[in-house]
Amino acid sequence: MEGPDAFQQLVGAQPTNESARSAGLLRVAPGSLERSFLWVKLTGPGPGQGSRMPLGAPPLAAVDLQRIEDWILAGAPRGDLGAPALTPTPSPTPTQTPLVPSPSPGAVTFSVLQNQVFTPRCAVAFCHDGTTKAGALDLTDAYASLVDVAPTNAAAREAGWLRVAPGQGERSFLLTKLTLATFDPRWGSPMPLSGARLEAFWIDAIEDWIRRGAPRTD
Repeated sequence: MEGPDAFQQLVGAQPTNESARSAGLLRVAPGSLERSFLWVKLTGPGPGQGSRMPLGAPPLAAVDLQRIEDWILAGAPRGDLGAPALTPTPSPTPTQTPLVPSPSPGAVTFSVLQNQVFTPRCAVAFCHDGTTKAGALDLTDAYASLVDVAPTNAAAREAGWLRVAPGQGERSFLLTKLTLATFDPRWGSPMPLSGARLEAFWIDAIEDWIRRGAPRTD
């Protein structure tokens, strides 16, 4: 991390961690926080991804994390180090969030949540689709990936949370991610990472579904 080779050893470089490599992460993937292992290590590595950094020291301050986030999202430019910035990792133009109606009054079924929320707004390319699986989370089959599954976020795991804990909204990390106002050094970035935030009626519907025990059947 010192000397003239620091940039080349980070930006566009393969990590040595096997879990990160198998997930398709780079040490720094220009333009993509989800694919940048540096960001994962600073904000909450999951199983098989080693310890949170800096090792043996407090987590970076929020202002420093914001600088790193801004740099990565700007394409990880080299700046004043004397070389041009790398071309950011190609990524698709964000898909226009489809206009979906608010749910009908009454309990919303899981199939409605899958078809109107998880599939069109989360299980998209370079996010939680079946190929990218950002954060080791595939929401093409949201039930199997969410309910009674431990999160990869270290702070959430230490708190004993699940991605969705049936009947327990306070232990469901999904609700935390959907209701974050901004980046939090413990919990990471608010979701969805790209595109519009979920409307309040969908968050209420998800919270109600969890409170009812997160049933899979309609």
